[in-house]
Amino acid sequence: MDRFKQIDKIVKLLLIKRERALTEHEQETLNDWVNESEGNHALYDDLMDETKIPRKLDDLVQFDQQKAFREFERVAKQTKVRKLYRNAFKYAAILIPFVIASWLIIQQNREVKETPIATVVSEIGPGSSKAILKLADGSVVDLEVKKDLIADLDGIVVQNGPKEILYSSQETPQKHEEIQYNEIQIPRGGEYLLILSDSTKVWLNSETSIKYPVAFASNVREVYLQNGEAFFDVKKNKNSPFIVHTSKMAINVLGTSFNIRAYSDEPELTTTLITGKVSIKQLDSDQSSNLLPNQQASLSATGIAIKNVDVNKYIAWKNGRILFEDNTLEEIFKDLSRWYDIDVEFKKPASRQLRFSVDVERYENLSQVLDILELTKKADFNIVENTIIVN
Repeated sequence: MDRFKQIDKIVKLLLIKRERALTEHEQETLNDWVNESEGNHALYDDLMDETKIPRKLDDLVQFDQQKAFREFERVAKQTKVRKLYRNAFKYAAILIPFVIASWLIIQQNREVKETPIATVVSEIGPGSSKAILKLADGSVVDLEVKKDLIADLDGIVVQNGPKEILYSSQETPQKHEEIQYNEIQIPRGGEYLLILSDSTKVWLNSETSIKYPVAFASNVREVYLQNGEAFFDVKKNKNSPFIVHTSKMAINVLGTSFNIRAYSDEPELTTTLITGKVSIKQLDSDQSSNLLPNQQASLSATGIAIKNVDVNKYIAWKNGRILFEDNTLEEIFKDLSRWYDIDVEFKKPASRQLRFSVDVERYENLSQVLDILELTKKADFNIVENTIIVN
């Protein structure tokens, strides 16, 4: 039985080796088997030899498996040769896995050759700095294309750089009865840095939309996070509180840094405080709460819940990291799908609840992340066009 287990393991390693580099332990196991005998060494070289694949394919296609097995059974039943064929059967059983391995290797080569061009995928790269700006007059600017000066609005100069858009006051803004608003939308696979007219910095994650004044009023600064995720580093001004409005809560601050995650397709809205102090008010009730550094407020259907957290996990995206700690695969791919602009298909519902921890640079190709996930042996992934299939 141990021999069969070893053979099964070797077959799996042979197939894995054709898909990716083996780990140090896997390669050591395969080397031990190869070096056991000259026969093993010859069989390994044969299975790995691409030039012999066409001949193997021809032999396999012409082989009548059912006819051969019927003949084997007939001969094995003859009394005089029963012992001989018991031995033959033993060795045949040992060779069967390698026949299967050969067939699978040939099949893999055939599938590669027959794969339609539409499913051949180049490396899926990370997101980049891209955004759409909607001005107060309704005109739309693609910030990935339009650089440098965009507008001069009543003393506020709007400048766009490679990764950020800056609103700066060159003179005292003119007073208007109606505040003019701009809006920035970040698409899937995008991010951007917004610097408001009071020097507050707002990092915007993928699939985020924010509405804000070109110039703030003197007594209050209000912005509207309509959807998505944003990290705020608010410029301190005791005479002008800063308020972030979302669909379900308002966050009131003076000078502080915090992260808000408010995606409309997620059940919870979270605010994570890094420095300073904020007050959170639930819009459809009188409930309000204060947050201290390293605390997070989660708003769900049951109300506001506050807990202590490691803030690095929640602001890793802003710091150029992809960081998950014991998250479900469904949670992980929800973020990855936004950043890499991909779709995800789970073959088995149970796969959604598998848990993983990942820490990798945010600007790595998607394959780097998938390789880390596959090292756990809990799941493997196929890429078809722009869809990740979770097996």
